[in-house]
Amino acid sequence: MERRNIDPGTAAGRAGARNRAADDRGPTGRHVPAPAPEHMPIPGPQPGDGVIRVLVVDDHDLMRRALVGLLAAQDDMEVVAEAADGASAIRAARRLRPDVVVMDVKMPGMSGAEATSTILAELPEIAIVVLSMCDESVCGAVMARAGAAAYVEKSRPPSQLLESIRALV
Repeated sequence: MERRNIDPGTAAGRAGARNRAADDRGPTGRHVPAPAPEHMPIPGPQPGDGVIRVLVVDDHDLMRRALVGLLAAQDDMEVVAEAADGASAIRAARRLRPDVVVMDVKMPGMSGAEATSTILAELPEIAIVVLSMCDESVCGAVMARAGAAAYVEKSRPPSQLLESIRALV
């Protein structure tokens, strides 16, 4: 049966609503509710649905916000949280279990290397992409020892970061 959009304020619209309501009635003429689903789905992208869930970690607010904007504009990425230091990154990773963490190296308090090794010790399924002003030849080895899967210098084009993230999932 083809359904058309008819204004419910008209006689035809009210009749159509009555007819559709009659379709939902059981043998007693009373409305029969649809069976309830076994569980209610959680809104938003979920692991395994093709959307890459990203945690952004950088102590510079401007940089962090720019990264969030870049990643949120991608159809296949969702920023699940942002953190300004290593300790906050660890808490967010434990709670949210992102697919990828974009991690700065030099931050006050706990460094990116310390946060990376702690996250990966507890959650080895998470991929860490380092994004730093530090030259890869200087900081790359430290972050690789901590377990980072990729290293992108902040001087590189945004497409390199996006490609690195996509390559890890």
